[in-house]
Amino acid sequence: MIVRMLLLLVFISFSLSTTVSAEVLLNAAFIRDHQLWVKKGDKEVQLTKDRYVYSPKWSYDGRFIAYSDKKGSKSNLFIYDTKEKENYQPYVRVETSNFKWSPIKNQLAYNSGGILNVTKMRKGRPQGFGNVSLGVSDFEWFPNGKEFIVSSQSSLRPYRLGPRPTV
Repeated sequence: MIVRMLLLLVFISFSLSTTVSAEVLLNAAFIRDHQLWVKKGDKEVQLTKDRYVYSPKWSYDGRFIAYSDKKGSKSNLFIYDTKEKENYQPYVRVETSNFKWSPIKNQLAYNSGGILNVTKMRKGRPQGFGNVSLGVSDFEWFPNGKEFIVSSQSSLRPYRLGPRPTV
């Protein structure tokens, strides 16, 4: 009798359990022959031509891909908008290779010539910029996406003891 009850309970539990499966379409950005590509499922799409692309980074929600385009010794920042299917620069010319997306929104911070800048938003896209800090060597977003931790390269300065000479 106990064995029949156990078998009945096992049978009922298997019949009540539901199996759910969903196919998730994954997207990946990658570089082939110095060009930016995206793979959506089994399909590969080339996003740039005649560039020297490196360091692609997805935005918070996956709508944008920021990347560097190297021309000679300079690296310019570009953004690809997956919704509009367009490559653009967030400002007329942004020379940088150090850029990072906010962990909570589609805002891009970048270091250009020792100045930490953050993109502004125009029509739902990162466009333009605002200065955050000077003398920055490297930076990282805080997890709250509103603040930064920055570092600056040290430089030796002469230290002098005693009174200053009079002029």
